[in-house]
Amino acid sequence: MGSLISLEFLKIKRKGIWFLVFLGPFGVVALQAANFGIRYDWLTAQYAGHLWEGLLSNVGSLGVPALVIGSAIITSMLANLEHQTRSWKLWLALPVKKWQFYLSKLIVSVFLLWVSTILLAIGAIILGIALKFGTDIPYYEVAKFCLFPTLAGLPIILGQHWLAVRFSNQSIAISIGVLGTVVSLWSYYAPLWLPWVWPYMPEGVSYTLLLSTVVASLITVISIGDFINREVGS
Repeated sequence: MGSLISLEFLKIKRKGIWFLVFLGPFGVVALQAANFGIRYDWLTAQYAGHLWEGLLSNVGSLGVPALVIGSAIITSMLANLEHQTRSWKLWLALPVKKWQFYLSKLIVSVFLLWVSTILLAIGAIILGIALKFGTDIPYYEVAKFCLFPTLAGLPIILGQHWLAVRFSNQSIAISIGVLGTVVSLWSYYAPLWLPWVWPYMPEGVSYTLLLSTVVASLITVISIGDFINREVGS
């Protein structure tokens, strides 16, 4: 498994994927820097007494849509490495189990999105310090608005990976990702059973993370079973 994961990392070199991993969190932090820079007096008055929480909630409100569309793009780019070159059968001819090959791609996808998530948290902290909100950083709030959404969004990531591998036409996976992004932007009006709403944790952190874990586990098992039993393209 380790060699397959290393192979996946070799395949994404010079493919622009790492650029996207850094671009997402940088874009979110830059937008909030502009937001607070332009409306500093008004926003600091609005969030008086809880400046960090105000900043982090704003970062999170942009971070979730970025996570949704980012998961669609990154999983699609990873799967398309095989779809585009029609090399599925070539790789699967190697002495490895099909589920290991599928899981290695999934692990790399999740890892890349976690790198992006951690960069977002670091960027939010740096921005808060730069805005002179103090060094008494509320790390739980950092986790709640920057890290927990990725945990709650695991079903989204796993679902996007499944779609990207399942269909050679990547417009299907990307379209679902765009739809999910729109839903996440209007999450206040969306039904709570939609997984694109879960990163906002409308039912509380513990319940949402438990629900996400259960659904993510089911998607993993079902998607691996589908990949094993399906005849992949050449």
